[in-house]
Amino acid sequence: MVAVAEEAGVSRRLVYNHFPDVGGLFEAYFHDRTRRYLDGIDDAVASGGIDRRAAFTGAFRHLLAMPTDDQRAIRVLLTDPGLPDLVPLQSRVRAHIEARWLAPFRARVDDPALARALLWSVVSGLFGLADVAARGEISTDAAVELATALVTAAPSTITTAPG
Repeated sequence: MVAVAEEAGVSRRLVYNHFPDVGGLFEAYFHDRTRRYLDGIDDAVASGGIDRRAAFTGAFRHLLAMPTDDQRAIRVLLTDPGLPDLVPLQSRVRAHIEARWLAPFRARVDDPALARALLWSVVSGLFGLADVAARGEISTDAAVELATALVTAAPSTITTAPG
């Protein structure tokens, strides 16, 4: 908290007035980063209308346009189970993403748990692809093309084995 106050050029007291502890500060930081990301997803879905591919492309382009540190923060929030102070926020973000993107996977996969696992596997892959693009190893257009291929190629015949 002292380092945050020093970097912001404010008193420690002011920081503590806004954030009761480090957990509250972390939650505010992650909430701010994820809000911007989720707003971008919602804008892409609204712009794409019923065209899921256009909505997906817009959402992925939004991810690619985000600062790398923001991408990392969201990735940590979505994938790191070792952040107990952030579990409520993590649950809200995951629910938001599932509300926008789980239906297409449910249409492909019989079992709801497998559809959810497929969605989160694809989401993890997309963040990895965004990392590759951020490092300049591939262009944004190539990243979008690969991401679209990844989503399009997601299995369509997974079923749960009996028993």
